[in-house]
Amino acid sequence: PGGSLDTTSSSSSSSFDLGCNTRYDFDLQETVPLQEFQKVYADDVLTTHCVYDSSERTSMTYGGDATEDEMCIAFYLFYPSPPPSAASSAICLTEDTKLNAGDGDGAHTCNVPGQVGYDDSLCRDSGSFQKYNKFGDLSTWLQVHVITMYIAWGFMFPLGVLIPMSFREAFQDETKWFQLHRALQSLGLVLLLIGCSVAFANVSLHFSGSHQKVGLALFILALFQPLNAFCRPSREVDPDGLIPAYRRLWEIMHKNVGRITIVMGWANVILGAKLIEEFYGTAPKMTSALMGVQGVTIVALSLVAIWRYMKRTETKSDDEIVESSRDLDVKQMS
Repeated sequence: PGGSLDTTSSSSSSSFDLGCNTRYDFDLQETVPLQEFQKVYADDVLTTHCVYDSSERTSMTYGGDATEDEMCIAFYLFYPSPPPSAASSAICLTEDTKLNAGDGDGAHTCNVPGQVGYDDSLCRDSGSFQKYNKFGDLSTWLQVHVITMYIAWGFMFPLGVLIPMSFREAFQDETKWFQLHRALQSLGLVLLLIGCSVAFANVSLHFSGSHQKVGLALFILALFQPLNAFCRPSREVDPDGLIPAYRRLWEIMHKNVGRITIVMGWANVILGAKLIEEFYGTAPKMTSALMGVQGVTIVALSLVAIWRYMKRTETKSDDEIVESSRDLDVKQMS
């Protein structure tokens, strides 16, 4: 949540801000050096004033020290260092420290000595000026995460599913489609592991939003599928010429889990595109481009699957007609 933060040093003779940020943003925390060193005396009163804004949330916001909680803390560096005898005791704050909730209307004008005043009218007028981050401005780990996950869920995994679903009969060698299917899925899994690894190593809030939670479910499903394939039962027919029931059950589970995972992956790519705009300040055009390319890919792959299904159905009907004609010829000859 956004808001503002300021700390005022007050004495009987003066009052000034030791720090002030009227547009505090949790994602843009920074250490701000004072333009002029200030002296703080034992009888000075330090007042830290925070204004909270949780209006974008739909659930209760609590006070606490967790990242998603509201807090009001200001950190300052000072010198000289305290005497050794006082190093283990609270030397800055006295027992008169107080917490006052709900006082004031939140309005505050910054008064930091040496700090030049600024006009924040551009900030108030969102339509006047807006600077967006380009893809190249993002952290390297985030670029790697976006590229690897986009290729894995946007192309590799879907193509790997499409091969056995729609093009299995197109391969004269029965083993070729399986080799291609396994190669695409394996490459997608490698990209998935890379993308997840860099995200886990650089993000503290792993499962705080929809994108992260869906991503966790996809990660589990993506690891489950190859393990499931490794343990697949034999497809050898029984004495009656039928495929065993447990093999048919395995095929139903493996195929449908894979297809559901692909749909979830597509949805999460779109959630991720929206997230980098909201959380990392990329331009809406980038979000539209990512979502547009993914949308075109979804439509193209779906049309190919439908076309192959219709062609396979048509071929099957032609084969049935030919077989019926042969039966008829045999009956007429007899």
